[in-house]
Amino acid sequence: MSYSYSPAVLLALQCAVLCFAAVAPDPIHDGEEHRTSSRTININFSGSTESAKQVPVLLNSSKHLQLSCTFNFGHPVKVIWVKGDLEIFNETALPDASGNATSTCNVSINNSNDLGSYACKSDTLNGTFNLKVPATEGREKPLVSYVGDTAVLKCKTHEPHKHSLGPLRWKWYKKSEELEKAALGENTTSDRYVVKEMFVNEKYETVLNIKSLTEEDNGIYVCSADFQVGKSSGEVNLKVLSYMVPLKPFLIIVAEVIVLVALILLYEVYSKKKQKTSAK
Repeated sequence: MSYSYSPAVLLALQCAVLCFAAVAPDPIHDGEEHRTSSRTININFSGSTESAKQVPVLLNSSKHLQLSCTFNFGHPVKVIWVKGDLEIFNETALPDASGNATSTCNVSINNSNDLGSYACKSDTLNGTFNLKVPATEGREKPLVSYVGDTAVLKCKTHEPHKHSLGPLRWKWYKKSEELEKAALGENTTSDRYVVKEMFVNEKYETVLNIKSLTEEDNGIYVCSADFQVGKSSGEVNLKVLSYMVPLKPFLIIVAEVIVLVALILLYEVYSKKKQKTSAK
C-alpha cells in the first residue's frame, strides 16, 4: 500500500526535521565533560595526633579544583595556602555549628605549570595535595632479544578513573638521542619502527615494534605519554644479543673437554713409551 502526500505536507515534514536537527544537543564526550567539570577534594583534621596528611590527585585534562582543609577543633584556625614554597594566600577559617573550620583554595589546572604540590598549613598541621598526571610504567627488567628478531616494547599508564581519557599522544625515542630528532615511528621513511596504541584492562598501552634487530639497537627506550595538562614517561632497557652469545659457555666447555682429552691421550702415549723403554 502506498501513500501520497500533498506538497504542503511534505514541506511541513522537512521543516520539522530541520528544526529538530538545529535544536538537538550534540552528544557530550566523556572526556569533554571531565575537562569542564569541577572537583572537590578535602583533607580532614580531627585529632591532635594527625600532624600531616597527603593526598595524590591524578589529572589528565583541564579541570577546576576546590582544595579544602577542614579542622574539627571548635575554634578559629589561621590557615596559609602554599604552592611549593610560594604562599598563595592566608585566612582565618571560622568554625560552623558543628565546630568544623574549613578553608578552601580554588585552583584551575590548564597546563603542566599548574601541577605540583599545594598545601594548607596551620601551626603544626600540614595537608598536602600532590597534583600530577598519571604515571607511565615501562619495564623494570631488561628486555632481551636477538639479532634479526623483532622486539616488542610496551608501556602503560593508569587513568584516574574508568571513563577518563587516555594520553593525547604517545611518543617513543631512544634515551641517548634528542627527543624531537629521534622520535620513532613518526615522520620517518624506515618501516623498522611501528607504534601502536590500545586500551587493555582499563589501562592505556603503547607498543613499539622494532624489526630486524641489530646490535646498534641496544639501549634504553623512553615512552612518553602526552596529556592535555602535562606528560609522564617510562623506560624499557633493550639488550640485543647475537646467537653466538648463549653458545659461548657451551663452546668454552667443549674446548676445555678437548684440551683435557688431548692431555690424557698425550699422557697415555708418554706412559707407553716409558714402559717400552724400561722393558729394554
